[in-house]
Amino acid sequence: MTGAGEMSGRPRYRLVTALITVLVGSAATVVPAAYADPVPPANAPAGAPTTLYQTVETPSFTLEPMGSPGDEREYFGGMPRVPGAYGLKSIIFDVVDANTGDPVSRDDIHLHHLVLVRAGAQDPACPQRMYGSYRVHPILATGMERTPIILPDPYAYRVLDSDIWGGTYHIMNKSDRRLTLKIRYTVGYQPDANDQNTRWVQPWFMDIDSGYHDDCGDAVWDIPGDGGPGSTHERSHTWTMPRDGIIVGTGSHLHQGGLYGEMVDGDGHVICRSDAVYVPGSGHDHTHATVASSSSVGPHDGVLDRIVPCRTHHRVSAGEEITLKAVYDNSMPWDDVMGINLTFIWWGTQPCTRSFPDAPSSGPFADAVEWLGCAGVSSGYPDGTYRPRRTISRGEAARFLYNLEGGDHSAGDHEPSFSDVPESHPHHEAIEWLAHEAVARGYPDGTFRPASPVLRQELVAWLWRLAGSPSPESMRSFTDVSSASPFAAAIAWAKESGIVQGRPDGTFSPTAPVTRQETARILFWWDLWDFTTVRGTSIPS
Repeated sequence: MTGAGEMSGRPRYRLVTALITVLVGSAATVVPAAYADPVPPANAPAGAPTTLYQTVETPSFTLEPMGSPGDEREYFGGMPRVPGAYGLKSIIFDVVDANTGDPVSRDDIHLHHLVLVRAGAQDPACPQRMYGSYRVHPILATGMERTPIILPDPYAYRVLDSDIWGGTYHIMNKSDRRLTLKIRYTVGYQPDANDQNTRWVQPWFMDIDSGYHDDCGDAVWDIPGDGGPGSTHERSHTWTMPRDGIIVGTGSHLHQGGLYGEMVDGDGHVICRSDAVYVPGSGHDHTHATVASSSSVGPHDGVLDRIVPCRTHHRVSAGEEITLKAVYDNSMPWDDVMGINLTFIWWGTQPCTRSFPDAPSSGPFADAVEWLGCAGVSSGYPDGTYRPRRTISRGEAARFLYNLEGGDHSAGDHEPSFSDVPESHPHHEAIEWLAHEAVARGYPDGTFRPASPVLRQELVAWLWRLAGSPSPESMRSFTDVSSASPFAAAIAWAKESGIVQGRPDGTFSPTAPVTRQETARILFWWDLWDFTTVRGTSIPS
């Protein structure tokens, strides 16, 4: 049976990319114009304000060749000065040559950390955090991996012109020459953000220290390296949420030797897993020389290139315990490592005008099914139910994708693409759109089989083609997906992008039918990937 109620769409709120020029000192920087959230949350404020960009640099400093002490210092300022208030939307970090302005290779320098703080502000995650005689609230941070921070609309961090901003950094020279450097970061901000068009987030600075949680330790410890090949070292800490809220962005900061950071909610479900990605390189930081390895590129034989941030819209409840875990390689020692998650939380609830009486109230599918109804992707069945455990048909899945992309597409006037999908079919327009976009190809006999269950590999392939058929970094994905499979590239890409996670035993079950609750979760992660990867990253680097 197809859901007769699965017909509603929603606007997609796409903006045409343009270019604007922001003057920074005497230099003009060309940057892309503002973007709008393609998935407005339910009851979101109307009217996304315009995002502008400004580049900020630390004072220049000189590092002697490798083996000399690194540079560690503090400075005041560090954020754009805008009269009144503005909403902080994004920040992208880099280290540049002070003379030429060119980025410096991460093989040559090691940015241990850069943290931007508000002085005189209390840290909600650690109210007693002090720097000297000042209370400080860490707001933004990065390290060697330079992970960008991007907040989706309508969320932003409120910055007042009366705020006192400061920064602290620690950086070491890994080259054999003297370097004169600056740390540069590009800030995206909305000068016209206000209470009516913006939801203000609070940064929740979660650090795993060496046991001094009561006084907010320095978040640094050593990995003993006594576990043998393949062993890991874990450290964790738990925070209690003071209010109901929504986590709208998070990601870990790790050092060389780090494998991943993981945030887990009170029910034991993973909110975010930030994997460390290594690429061929020097394979050492300021304390280790290269160690040969016969395995794939990792902490021993590669350089930490990036740590994958998480795209999330996860509800938390007052009194709920949220645990952060940092996992490191323990086959050799790693000194002075860190484990941090910079999490942004909106302290509020999201009323939904289209909930389902049979939707799961908790568990890994709860948020996704609620989002599906709130966002207008599905209105469920005529009796108001969603039937989450029922398999979804190919026609219904086509309707979900059609609604997700706006529900107002024209495939042109032509004969039906499939012999079993006439114009009278309830999902005709959605299926024709998939065919017109070359997303779904049907079967060799010319049919689409709209009532047949959609398979897991088929749904992933549709999303992969909708994304432009991007090439995965590796064809290795799940133990039951052969690299020779025609779906291998799509499944590998979906795993790398965080859209699918597979089964606990490492399998994907590619030919299994997809349930409606699984569909909701896959589309939820696809939509967040689409925003943060395709549109949200159109910011100058």
